[in-house]
Amino acid sequence: MALAAVTLTSCSFIDDFDFEVADGAVSMDDAGMRDGGEPMDGFAVDGPAAPDGGDDGVCMDPCLGDAVGDFDTSQGAGALLWSYLRDERDADGLGYSSLTAGTLHGAPAWTDGSPPPAIVSCGTSSEGPCAAAEGRLLLEADQPGDGSDPALVFVAPADGTYAVVATVVSVAGAPELTISRISRHDVVATADFSGAGSLTETVDLLEGERAVIRVAPAASPGGPVSLAASIRVSRFVAGAPLADCQLVAPFTTDTPLALGCSPSSLTEAGSVNTSPTSGPSGAYGSGRRFEENASLEADGVRMDYTGDFTIQLWVNVDNLADGEPFVFSDLNAADAANAGGVNLRVRRVGADNEFEAEYAFPLPTPAPSDPSITCAASCRGSIVAPMPPLDEWHFFRLVRRTDTDEVRLCIDGERVGTGWLDADIEVPSPGDVRFGGTGVSGTDVFNGSIDDVRVFSRALPCGD
Repeated sequence: MALAAVTLTSCSFIDDFDFEVADGAVSMDDAGMRDGGEPMDGFAVDGPAAPDGGDDGVCMDPCLGDAVGDFDTSQGAGALLWSYLRDERDADGLGYSSLTAGTLHGAPAWTDGSPPPAIVSCGTSSEGPCAAAEGRLLLEADQPGDGSDPALVFVAPADGTYAVVATVVSVAGAPELTISRISRHDVVATADFSGAGSLTETVDLLEGERAVIRVAPAASPGGPVSLAASIRVSRFVAGAPLADCQLVAPFTTDTPLALGCSPSSLTEAGSVNTSPTSGPSGAYGSGRRFEENASLEADGVRMDYTGDFTIQLWVNVDNLADGEPFVFSDLNAADAANAGGVNLRVRRVGADNEFEAEYAFPLPTPAPSDPSITCAASCRGSIVAPMPPLDEWHFFRLVRRTDTDEVRLCIDGERVGTGWLDADIEVPSPGDVRFGGTGVSGTDVFNGSIDDVRVFSRALPCGD
């Protein structure tokens, strides 16, 4: 469902964005911004009174959630709710459970006598721990982001792009503030704060999906950290309702073959399990199991790999018995003049399991500035990395960054390989997108499951 157009120039915090850096603190220029992005056109961090009503603590359209104004002492309450949140991937999908003092990863938590992580509203208080956090939330964490850190969670009321803006003062230690989509692996932006600064990011979300904002020590072990923050989430429309989204195959139980941010749908060949097992309440996706000569194809859906892009998906490989199957593919190699696209495939090399990401592109006109490029008709690159344990779910992310002339491969949030791709080279719109093998009998059979495939026109964090 598309959002109605809203012109957003700024959105007031408690202090209407008039944030002064405290003595001894650092501005955001020195605060270790690690997402590589800039606020989208049309969105201003500084500016006049907000179009959401302008009153301190009042969150009106297009503001949808205010961490201070909406704060509720009950875990899981409010428009921008707070929680000790664990996301967990199993065969039925990605679900959530709220953490208490006895449920951290199925084992007792905080049994060493230390206090649990805390999130406290200092909207009207300047006493005690709120002395350095008046008018903001105080977020404390004593774990290196392993699931016990406190999180703010926003649930999207409709498909669209949402702006998350935070102004932060570091109270103790070196805290890290992270914005993620759905799971802690799907990081959208991360920033380290050693003093004061701000973080502005946009997040493409489908209806009912979550944006998770959390704090944790920037390093492990990092010791206890705390920061004071004002955080708001607003609707942000600049062009398309989903500004950076090119393709989403969520494989939800309601629309198993529908594509998000695309009017098309998937067609299947072979034995694809399109009747997902019902997952737990609040689960995201149940995956698609591919058997025999199975594949799914997005007819007429062409990706735009010009400039930065990100391809990501969850993969569960049962075995590597048959060929070198393509998990994701839209690479056209048959016609050198139109070659381009990306292959993500799993393959066995000798006795070892390896994962390969392959990309291809034509030689541009004029030729790239780097004289080391000598390919005649087309250029290719690939990244080969050890395959993680089989028969388990893993989160794969392939990212092109034009600012570093790189293609990066991350698995479960860690960079495992890097390839080269000159920023001068434009990757053309290739063939139709295909998931799970080639669909050709007896060739490159993928044995496993795929879930939540997404392609974005931006470079999301990957080993940044």
